[in-house]
Amino acid sequence: MMTETGKVAIELTAADVAVLAEALDSHEYWQLSDPLWRSSGYVILPGEDIERMLEPLNEDQRHAVGEILEARRFQDLLPAATS
Repeated sequence: MMTETGKVAIELTAADVAVLAEALDSHEYWQLSDPLWRSSGYVILPGEDIERMLEPLNEDQRHAVGEILEARRFQDLLPAATS
C-alpha cells in the first residue's frame, strides 16, 4: 500500500533483503556501470581510485554515476532493515 509520501510498505524476510542487496550489486556492475569502471567484480567510479585517471565524463557517464550512487544508497539501507 502506498502512503501519501509515496512510500510503499512491504514485508520481507532477511533472505529476501539479502537477495535484493545482491541484485543491486549485480545491477550496478552489469547494467549501470561503464565497462571501463569494472575491476575484478567491483565498480570503481572515476575519482574513487587515484591510479585510474580518466578523461572527463560525458553526459551519459555522469547520469550512470548518479544511478550507481543511488543504487549504493539504497543498498546501504538494506542491512538496517534486518537488524
